[in-house]
Amino acid sequence: MNGGTINVGDNGVGIYSQGPDVNLIAGKINVANNNAVGIYIDDATVEPKPTIVKGNVDMKVGQNSVGYLITAANTKTDIKTKASSDVHIGENSVYIYSRAPQKFRRKN
Repeated sequence: MNGGTINVGDNGVGIYSQGPDVNLIAGKINVANNNAVGIYIDDATVEPKPTIVKGNVDMKVGQNSVGYLITAANTKTDIKTKASSDVHIGENSVYIYSRAPQKFRRKN
């Protein structure tokens, strides 16, 4: 994402990725209420690799929603955010949620 605005509706997803790199250089993401997600990072179905997310976007998260949802469970995900202005979070919402492991070890 290099600029512009993404408006995510109720129960919607703004950006979905299976990595390995997610570069959000500039722009705005407005996340609606009711289970909406701004950026969703999931495991790749074939050969999952560690993911690096660079989040330099302004984000507004509505009620009962999530800004960054990381459900990748088979690889490590690193996220670096540098929003250029304030981040707004609604009631019962989460800015970043991750279930990604801290360390990923390959089994032989």
